[in-house]
This record gives sequence, C-alpha cells and structure tokens, in this order.
Amino acid sequence: MEPPIFLRRDSMRGSKFYTAFILIAAFCWGISGIFTKMIFRYGFTPIEMGFIKTFIAMLIVMVYFYVKDKSVFRLQKKEDLKDFIAISILGYSLYSVAYIFTVNEIGVGLGGAMLYTKTAFVLVFSAFIFREKITTKKLFIILLTISGCVCLSGILSSEAITFTLKGALWGIASGIGFAT
Repeated sequence: MEPPIFLRRDSMRGSKFYTAFILIAAFCWGISGIFTKMIFRYGFTPIEMGFIKTFIAMLIVMVYFYVKDKSVFRLQKKEDLKDFIAISILGYSLYSVAYIFTVNEIGVGLGGAMLYTKTAFVLVFSAFIFREKITTKKLFIILLTISGCVCLSGILSSEAITFTLKGALWGIASGIGFAT
C-alpha cells in the first residue's frame, strides 16, 4: 500500500509552489495574533476563536486532501485513532486556545515568544517518551531559541510590557500544545 501523499518524499519535488506555500503559511501565522486582538473586541471568547480558527483550517485541509489524495482519511490501524485524538484534539486545540488567551493577556509579541517554548518541550518529551539523549548541542540550541525569543519579545527594551503570571502560564500551555 502506498503511503499518503503528504508522507511521500517526492510529493513536492519539482513543485513550483512549495516555497510559496511555506511563505503563505508563515504570513498567515504571523498575522493571526493581530486578527485575534481585533476579533476579540467583538465579544468572541478565546475558546470560540480557537474553535473557529481550527474549524476553518480543518475545512481547508480536508478539501485539499479530498482533491489530492483521499487515502489520508483512512486510518491504517485502529491504534492510530489515539494518536489522532492526542495530536488533533489535545495538541492543536490546546495550542490554539492557549495562544489566543496568551495574546489577549500579554500581547502578540510576547505571546509569540512564549509559544516558542515549544522547542524546549519537544526536547523534554523526546527524552521521556522516546528516550532520546539530551545533548549539549540540543541544550545550546534551546538556549539560542529562548535567547532569540527574549530579544524579539521586547522584554529587554526600556518600554513597559504587559507580563502577567496568567499570561505566562497560558504561553507555556500554548508551547506544550504546539509541541505535541
């Protein structure tokens, strides 16, 4: 049985659009915090906004794979269902809702920086779940990532920033959700 298109190594090879898809995805993610702040003013709760965002993304992905490769909708084994639930419901939903709470609590810049705690959580999860070694190189990369987030977030600037414990906890939760 041939693997689904998104798992094939050559699925994008020769495509003229793969760079454009990456740039479009990065752009959409980059402006999502701005729209979150704007939409929040209309009375939507973070959970409602997370649901709407996830639902729209799901529809786009479903239509794409319905046209490209319907085999992605079939589970190979029944055990795959628990992974699907963990990744989609627990991981993505936690990330989506927690990120919205973070942005509303501490702002887009700092919220985005808090989201990048995901790299540290991936390292920790990999050590505990897959028994991967935590090397000096991996710790150095995490330190670089966190340093970059600190610099980009504006924490070191002389301007006052809004930082609350609640916002920090939501930011860490968004990192954990994204890491799963």
